[in-house]
Amino acid sequence: MLGQTSDISDKKIVERARACASLEDELVTIDLRDIAPGMVDDTLSLKIDRSIPPIGTGTSRIVYALRDHPELVVKEMKHPFPMSNMVEWLVWNALVKMAEDHLNAVTNVHLQTMFARSYAISQTGRFLVTERLSALDDSDKFDRGSFPSWLNDVKPAAFGRDTSFGKDAVGRIKVMDYAEINFFDVLNPLNKTISL
Repeated sequence: MLGQTSDISDKKIVERARACASLEDELVTIDLRDIAPGMVDDTLSLKIDRSIPPIGTGTSRIVYALRDHPELVVKEMKHPFPMSNMVEWLVWNALVKMAEDHLNAVTNVHLQTMFARSYAISQTGRFLVTERLSALDDSDKFDRGSFPSWLNDVKPAAFGRDTSFGKDAVGRIKVMDYAEINFFDVLNPLNKTISL
């Protein structure tokens, strides 16, 4: 039994690593020379496609299509303090660091495949450029328990669809709104080590 569990775990790790590798192959084809972290708000605002209605709106942000980049969206803050955009940018960059080997730390490459990628944030944090995901439909089933427990903002919408999740271009379900996280769970290592 233990050998089978280990084999299954190893198989899942290999599958996740392959998913990450194929994800990286897909992302290399996106030409982002005209979009970079730290852009001035006005410059990034000009790249929003305002000829069509916003893709979506939430409590703190409006999501727009990005001209010349149909695979990306821009999340614009409604409020002066850009907390939601800053948290998503911080979380994404932490996920990237987790995939790197730092002083023999355990790497965690598969988490990147579970979240919409963040590409750039404006100087003030008012605008965040992320991977574009499509909304889930009734046929999309997934296990919320397979996603990190520190995600706080998993809000089923009126028809039972989870609006914090979406599908990427190849159909993988990912978190697209991860601005609300439970820092208590993330920052307190004792939460994970206490057993009853």
